[in-house]
Order: sequence, then C-alpha cells, then structure tokens
Amino acid sequence: MSSSINISPTDSVYISQFYQKINFGAISQLFTGEYLRTRVNHCKPDAYRTLLKFSIDLPCSSIICSAILHLFINRKDKPDNDLSPQTVTIYENENNFSQATVTWDTAPNTIITLYSFNVIDSDVGTYISIDITGLAQGWSNMCHANFGVTLIGNEDKSDTIIGYESTANANPPYLIVNYSSCAGVTGATGATGLAGNGAIIAYASGIPVSLTTIALGLVGIPGFLGFGNSAPGLTVLGATIDLTGAGGTLLNFAFSVPRDGTITSIAAYFSTTVALSLIGTSITITAQLYESTTPDNIFSPIPGTAVTLSPPISGIVSVGTISNGIVTGLSIPVAAQIRLLLVFSATASGEILINTVAGYASAGVSIS
Repeated sequence: MSSSINISPTDSVYISQFYQKINFGAISQLFTGEYLRTRVNHCKPDAYRTLLKFSIDLPCSSIICSAILHLFINRKDKPDNDLSPQTVTIYENENNFSQATVTWDTAPNTIITLYSFNVIDSDVGTYISIDITGLAQGWSNMCHANFGVTLIGNEDKSDTIIGYESTANANPPYLIVNYSSCAGVTGATGATGLAGNGAIIAYASGIPVSLTTIALGLVGIPGFLGFGNSAPGLTVLGATIDLTGAGGTLLNFAFSVPRDGTITSIAAYFSTTVALSLIGTSITITAQLYESTTPDNIFSPIPGTAVTLSPPISGIVSVGTISNGIVTGLSIPVAAQIRLLLVFSATASGEILINTVAGYASAGVSIS
C-alpha cells in the first residue's frame, strides 16, 4: 500500500558570491544564476546559489517510490530568445549548513548529481517539478548523510538570475515523497464489532416555510426541506409531487441515496414565526418522506414515514410556538440511487379551515 507525504524544507536560503560573507537566511526569496557585472561592483563575479534541505522521516521499512521537488518560479532575467536552454543543476551537499548562518564562504562542499532542470519563460508564475527520487532514496536508506542540495544555475553569462519563492512566501518549495511499507505478518481476525447506528440525514428550512390549508381543512401548499434551505410547493399537495420545475425555479430539495440502506427513525420539529388567532381551530403539522424510485422527478409518499407533530397549533398562537414528533422502530428499505424528499404539510379542523402557518422547520432521518 502506497502513501504520500508533503515535506517542507527545514532550511532554504540563497548565497551570493559578491556578498560572500553575508547570510541571507531572513530573506524570503531564492536565486540561482549570475547577476549583472557592472562598474559598481568592479566587474566582480556575482553568482547566486540556492541551498535546500528536507528532513525525510518515514515509517520503518518504508520504500521510497518517488520524490518530486516543487519550486515556484517568480523571476527570470534573461529571456529564452537570448539564451536557451537555461539549465539549473542539482548538487548534493557533502557537509551540513544552517539557513541562519551559511554564506558563500561557509557553504558546504558539493558533488554533482544526475539531476537538473531547464527553466523557460512560460515557467514564470508557476510551479515546476523535478524528480530527485534517487537522492531521497539515498538519504532514507542512510546510504549517505542528508545535508540537502545546492542549486547552481548558469554562471558563465551575466544577467541569468532565476528567482524562486522561499518558505515565507505563498508558494514555498516542497517535496512530495511517495512511499510504500512492507506488510507484516497478518494477525488473527478480531471479534466482530457492534453494528453501527447508521447515518443521520439532517434537514433545516433556513428561512421559514409557509404551509397552507384549503377548503375542508385539507392540505394545501406544502413545504420542501433541504439542508439549510427550503421552498414552497408550486401546487396543492396531491398523490404525487413533480419536481421537474423550470429554469430559475427554487424547487429541487431531493437528494440521491448513495447506497442501499434502511430507514429506522424520523424526527421533526416546527416553530411558528408569525402570531395567529386560531380560536376554535386546530392546525396539525405533518412531516413525511417522499421517494422517486425510477429515479426521476416524480415523487410518492413512503408509507410509514409520516410524523404527526404535537401539540396541534390552536387558540392564540404566539411566535415561537413549538410542535414536534418522532417515529421510531422503522425498517423501511431504500435502494441506492433512489431520490428522497422531505415534505412538511398542514391540515385544519374546527371553525376556520383555510389557513396559512409559517415557521422554521427541522427534521432528521436515520438510515442504517
């Protein structure tokens, strides 16, 4: 089994031939190449080199499959039409260094490796990737000490500076190591664990839903609940619900079931947001799951999933009047890919049968 790890450098710093005794460890920039030779510096060579070091700490017996160095190019002084290719060679350090103290004069001895990379104009503003797998494998296997690397650019021509972002910038260097571990002896099979309780699908209306009752106190316009949002139905609730809708219509609050499961319980809650006078009238809120088994946009109620909230809303109703309910002990199978829709509705009895009740709605469905 393979894994990967993203490693940031423990040390990243550049050194300057002209400023040979100065440490640049506090500068959040890296360079390779040769700077301009001018009268100001008396034509003295001014090469720049970058030193990087990564600590590779992997589990025992790990085998490195690949190690890719990523550098973000943010500067390139000499364009391709003046010099191409512009190659940067990777050297392995033979002794240690510290970002906080290293200078040109105290830089570690180096030995050339097989690794190099070319930088072109289009690389500026992007990461480039360099495969240094062999180096990382050597460090990990203790074949040789890990003192990091030195990047050396074109130092034969002036004005060949290439810049890279350092660790203090938004695009720092990093090393991605892919590795695998040798499998040990397979142990004995453990005891079977307890069955899980399943997943809980949580619903909340976000804004209040408005539910209506019509003549004879029958269900009118329902409310469809999603995960922090809701919308009223487009028509009076009938035997089925059509979510086909049209462009720009807030209607689809159904979700697709990703695996076979069993509905085991449903809880629902409603809190009024508008005061009402329902003297002689009682409004009952119901929450129920609907399904589309095809699946398509036509939904039918799932028998056994209706939750009748109590107490009914009646009398002088103040803001924040609460009704809630739960059904448990269910064993209703649902198949992968069917769509489920949670619907709130209201019915009325008593003196006033045509009503509108608004409130925050919530629910939860347990599927094992």
